[in-house]
Amino acid sequence: MNVEIVAIGTELLLGQIVDTNAVYLAEHLNRIGVGVLYKTTVGDNPERMREVLSRALDRVDVVITSGGLGPTEDDLTREIAAEVTGRKLVFHQELSDQIERIFVERDLPYKENNRRQAYLPEGAIPIHNPQGTAPGYIIETERGILLSLPGVPREMTFLMQETVLPYLRQKLGRSQTIKYRVLKLCGIGESHVDHLIGDLITSSDNPTIGLLAHLGQIDIRITAKAETAEEADSLIAAHEQKIRERLPHRIFGTDKDTLEGLIARLLHDKGFSLAIAETNTGGHIAQQLIQVPGIEAVFRGAIVATDSDSLTHLLQFPSDQINAREMISMETAQHIAQAVKHTCGASIGLGVTGYRQSREGRIVDPAVPVYIALHLMDGTVKTRTYLVSGPPEIIQTRVKNMALELLRRLLLSIDHHFDD
Repeated sequence: MNVEIVAIGTELLLGQIVDTNAVYLAEHLNRIGVGVLYKTTVGDNPERMREVLSRALDRVDVVITSGGLGPTEDDLTREIAAEVTGRKLVFHQELSDQIERIFVERDLPYKENNRRQAYLPEGAIPIHNPQGTAPGYIIETERGILLSLPGVPREMTFLMQETVLPYLRQKLGRSQTIKYRVLKLCGIGESHVDHLIGDLITSSDNPTIGLLAHLGQIDIRITAKAETAEEADSLIAAHEQKIRERLPHRIFGTDKDTLEGLIARLLHDKGFSLAIAETNTGGHIAQQLIQVPGIEAVFRGAIVATDSDSLTHLLQFPSDQINAREMISMETAQHIAQAVKHTCGASIGLGVTGYRQSREGRIVDPAVPVYIALHLMDGTVKTRTYLVSGPPEIIQTRVKNMALELLRRLLLSIDHHFDD
């Protein structure tokens, strides 16, 4: 069984609201083994709605719509669904009574236009909606199944759990599941990952393997379909092992793991503590770390400064060690790493300095250098220089990931495995 999700509403196309319904639908459909092949968004336009629903019925087994079931003149899903499936609209007195009862219970005026919601395509199976006034419905046709749900997220999720998912499980006639695992990497580009595992991506159809690039992070998603969750887990595990063999020491976590959470655990397990000095990130590294539960046990503090006078005052070292002209340099990064380690009484000091953005923040502009230094327990220093470009928020995220990845390698004693 495969599905197309059709989100209906001009407000979605105008960017006035975010379509969280499609995300929820796709996630829960995949959990029961129903594959989502397409997701379409269409405005409240009759002609385009007819085109979208008709095309969807021609290319998938089940079409699930979200939205357009309200009482107003631009709520057209019922009418268009009836046209596309060759039916007329039929009034359901029991639905009308239920809708009116909701208005009475809430001491709200019941308007005549609310009766529109009690009309369903002829032969449709009603989906009663105790959470609101917009009932859904299921139309079973020779072309496939058309299933419509209200657009209000709370109502949609309730009807999915109570009616739609049990209905689809019964239609499937057997147990099936789709599971996935996400492997997370930092410090390596998407093209490099593709170079190393590209043959695995192209040669595997179950599970499938895909790449997703974030700022300073790459996700590898392994998705398997099987009769049972255990079978799916076994398929995923076999391919995960192959990927890990191709990318030794690169994968820092899976699924909901974060680099910040991993750093906190490593510091705790090894009995180390961390302090940070940042000049070009607005304190972004510290902001992300401080959100990790229990981080206070290993994070001694952070100093954020944007000029040399602030640095020398806050870190209490001679001003002749740093000046405005030399502030953006590896020497400065090393100085502030050592100083913040001493000032905060930490085992490890992390110093980061560099430009806040490239010229006008445009990606096409030349990249600017960022200097990262780690001052270790025994007084040795590890450093990296990176080139980044873009507006401040992009540079902040990239630098945060670069700095924490360097720290991860250090804490795991795997730095020598990398040639970058």
